[in-house]
Amino acid sequence: MILKNQLIIHILSTVPKDNKRHVAVLFGNIKMNNITSLHLKTALLYYYRFKRQYICVDEVYSNFNEIADVLVDTGHNIYEIEIKTSKSDLNKEKTKRKHKEYEEGWKKKQKFKGANKFYLCVPTELIEYTLKWIQQINPKYGLIEFYKNNNEVFWGDCLNFKKKASKLHNEYNKNISKNISKRLSSALCNAYINNIKLMERNYEKLD
Repeated sequence: MILKNQLIIHILSTVPKDNKRHVAVLFGNIKMNNITSLHLKTALLYYYRFKRQYICVDEVYSNFNEIADVLVDTGHNIYEIEIKTSKSDLNKEKTKRKHKEYEEGWKKKQKFKGANKFYLCVPTELIEYTLKWIQQINPKYGLIEFYKNNNEVFWGDCLNFKKKASKLHNEYNKNISKNISKRLSSALCNAYINNIKLMERNYEKLD
């Protein structure tokens, strides 16, 4: 329960004011109008932490000096997941250095520094476009669909693996694992700080 509360505080602390209504109820059904990257990120973190029991975090540096939307540490492999909510987002993703490194690395069997598997997570309407994108950029990439039923979503059951990712390499990168731990520690510390600030503001209102 403590870990769940900490995750809730962390996510809410990173949400812009105009988007807080989208995460009013974190661990149940919520109604939504427009899908944002925050919805996808929350669903991914919930799935990998509570359903798969893996360590995961958002906004952390990979070894290509680029920030990954979500990194997952299984203890044996590192998964990188990029979240995209529009075609323009996907087109910009092509220019990132990591994709050239991943492609050249597994073709030439070079020593890897990045994640073992790479996924894209997109809303339902981008599935077909993203499948074509993957075939063009790197067929080893996987694809996760974020979907909603009747304009509602339940965080534990709104992801569909449309394409399983193949391994890019077999080397477990301990440096990335350390980055994940550091980012988690930072998020937890910031969550406590923000929680204290919130309590202080509430006390001031009572006074």
